[in-house]
Amino acid sequence: AHFLEQRGIEALETDLGVAIRPPRHVSVGLEVRNHNEFPAGYGFEHAAVFAGPTVAVATPDFWAAASVLPQLMAYMRHPDGSAMWGREMDEHEALEARLLVGTSF
Repeated sequence: AHFLEQRGIEALETDLGVAIRPPRHVSVGLEVRNHNEFPAGYGFEHAAVFAGPTVAVATPDFWAAASVLPQLMAYMRHPDGSAMWGREMDEHEALEARLLVGTSF
């Protein structure tokens, strides 16, 4: 956390996904997202973990991916130094839904 704080980084996210492609242009999978917060002057604050299904469609010129990611758990550090497990609801939602689209040009 100190390394990130020195460089002005206040959030770090890691994403992992796996998918299978049954028909030609469609894939179905699972996505896991880990979002960590490092507020300036505070150090590590929380890490929230989300996971859920993803469906994607792709053609040679266009792609779209939709995912629904409920927050599974979070590890939070309080200002007094104590820590707890639960769900982080101040900066995150209980359920995140995302639609990503892209095109080739």
